[in-house]
Amino acid sequence: MANMQECEGKSFEIPADVKGFLKYILGMSALDLMIYSELCNLGCSTVETLSELIGKDKSTIYKSLKNLVDKGFVRREVRILRKGGYKYIFIPAPPNELKGTIQEKMNSCFKQVMSFIEVSGIA
Repeated sequence: MANMQECEGKSFEIPADVKGFLKYILGMSALDLMIYSELCNLGCSTVETLSELIGKDKSTIYKSLKNLVDKGFVRREVRILRKGGYKYIFIPAPPNELKGTIQEKMNSCFKQVMSFIEVSGIA
C-alpha cells in the first residue's frame, strides 16, 4: 500500500496532438487525461487534492477517476487515518505499462478502418 510520502511524481505532459487520439481510441474524456497527467506528476493523490488542483467538484473528479480505474490507468488504495476512518489514494499506472493496452486498442481501430475500406470499395 502506498502512502503519500512514498509516491514519486515525474514531470508528465500529454502532447496536444496525442490527446485527441487517446480520447478517441481509449474512450477517455479531456478531464480523464488531465487527471491522469496530474496523477503522474504527483505520483499519487486524493480526490480532494485533485479537485483543488483542477478546479472541479469532488464528485466530477471521482467519476473521472472511476473511469480511469475501470480502464486500468489508475488504481485505488485505502489509507487508514490515525484518528479513525479511511481515505482513498489514487495511483497512476506508469505510462510504459499501458503500452500494450494502447497498442491493442490502436490495432482494433486500424482493423475496423481497413474492414470499412474493403467493404466500401474505397481505394
